[in-house]
Amino acid sequence: MAEQQKSVLWTGTLQATAEQGVKTGLTLNTRDPNITITVKGSAKNGPDAPQEGPEGDPNNKDPKALLPGTNIGAVLMQVGGGQAGGGPLTKVGTGLTDWTIRYDGELAFFYNDVPGEYGNNSGSFDIAVLRQLKWHNTLPANAADGVKTGIVVNTRTDKITISVTGKASYGPGGQEFGPDGNPNDTNNPGALLPSANVGACLMKIGDGPYRLVGTGISDWPVREDGEIVFYYNDGIFDDNSGSFQIALTVN
Repeated sequence: MAEQQKSVLWTGTLQATAEQGVKTGLTLNTRDPNITITVKGSAKNGPDAPQEGPEGDPNNKDPKALLPGTNIGAVLMQVGGGQAGGGPLTKVGTGLTDWTIRYDGELAFFYNDVPGEYGNNSGSFDIAVLRQLKWHNTLPANAADGVKTGIVVNTRTDKITISVTGKASYGPGGQEFGPDGNPNDTNNPGALLPSANVGACLMKIGDGPYRLVGTGISDWPVREDGEIVFYYNDGIFDDNSGSFQIALTVN
């Protein structure tokens, strides 16, 4: 099975001297897809301490640390800043895979040390927050309102790849066509996208225009922010039949 691609939500650096941690500006909520976090780098908890990776020093725990019982020097995170509804400090270490978001709020990262004792630390960690997004579903030709994916993309980070298969007809007993639609029926003013073949597969992102997808697109830079919705290019849907199978990946 091929590895699923991931969309980068945030990358940044956590300095071991950052007593207040690093705020990502990334607001998470429990309705979001799971996230993956990767952490690389090393740091020293004081000039005479050993160089340790994101798991921290297994021989050094302190009850006065930000997260007691966890290695000094470990990478931590918090969602929601400890406010009402926010989450507790959680160990990240070298990273988390397919982590379920349990709290609403901004994501922040911390170096586990005793408050007031960060000044003589050294080193840093490079952190990436990613989401894994794949969507597979069917677009019926009679779906007048299209099919919502539930996937929200943005122009800052996302590229999308789409593959479309199947056949459909836009009339009772009519000829079936693939996702590119009928090449002999275009410039139809009654269609959702008159410039595209009737019967073609379209998409719309947020408040953006209808765009032709056809049999698919690859590594396409997102040009609007919002949810991706797929449509069948027609104007009258009640007498349509057939469907397209769509696979969407956010890169």
